[in-house]
Amino acid sequence: MKDYLQQTQNPLHLFQEMGLSRRGEEVFAECLGDLTLEAILERHPLSKLEVQQMLAALLIVGMVTPRTTPGRLDDEARARRKAERPIDSELRKQILEDYKKIMTADYFSALEIDHKSDSASVRRAYYKLAKQYHPDRFLGRGLSNDMEHKVNEIFGHITQAYTVLSDPTTRSEYRDELENGPGTKVDVNQVIEAETAFQQGRALLKVRQYKDAATRLKASIELSPEEPEYLTSYAWAVFKSSPENPGYQNQALEILVASRELNPGLEMTHLYLGYVYQALHKERQAEKSFEMAVQANPDCTEALRELRLINLRREQPEPSRGLFKKFLNKD
Repeated sequence: MKDYLQQTQNPLHLFQEMGLSRRGEEVFAECLGDLTLEAILERHPLSKLEVQQMLAALLIVGMVTPRTTPGRLDDEARARRKAERPIDSELRKQILEDYKKIMTADYFSALEIDHKSDSASVRRAYYKLAKQYHPDRFLGRGLSNDMEHKVNEIFGHITQAYTVLSDPTTRSEYRDELENGPGTKVDVNQVIEAETAFQQGRALLKVRQYKDAATRLKASIELSPEEPEYLTSYAWAVFKSSPENPGYQNQALEILVASRELNPGLEMTHLYLGYVYQALHKERQAEKSFEMAVQANPDCTEALRELRLINLRREQPEPSRGLFKKFLNKD
């Protein structure tokens, strides 16, 4: 990496056919003996691997040779280095102005588009700016390391802007964040862990292992305490663990009411509330809960069955007490 690279003086190697690309020709032209391998790679921060492979190929075929000390530039080489300087000072000034404007802008402003732009508009804006600020455009312009770094930052920022705004979903989320402020950051691992515990709890509920189900479902709500479906399933597991226990009944009732507040449209919450109210001998609240379950889902067979049973009990006549009264009157 510390060796200086120079074009070979051997004409047999110098003029052999390699079919160099434009980038390859530019890299080869930089090997004048005054730059180390490391210095040449630093001129191409976004394509170091590609340039390194080109230099390796040039060294292998002998078109470029390493040397431990810098070579002395001839008149032609000095003229070439001089030509690498910016044509005028306006280039540096323009880079600094654009750097300040783009790097402090949101993604829409960086691409010079409005918030209502669609994916096609995003793509057109990006291609226009990418063509203007692709690092390869500044090869051989004699930019300082600082200026090259700024060009790379500009290109990276507009590329990131394109990545976010070209997708309708991420564009909508980003626009919402700009207009309404950043939302709460979601811990993906925690979401997955909570969902895993919930699914395990549901599986245990199906095989009527209620206490084990309650343990796993409790873990899910500890990780995601405002997920109504998790709360509802946990409450049902608690209730079914000991349906006659008043403490479990009231605990389940409290959790189900909280779940209902979070999502009034969840049919299972209303259904389970109906069963818990029945266990607490609160028939009117139970009936109302079963009705709400049917409103949430007209095909909720369990709630429909309970409502039919309630109506049947209501329609049955009170047992006749006439005979009993006759026995009393005999005395």
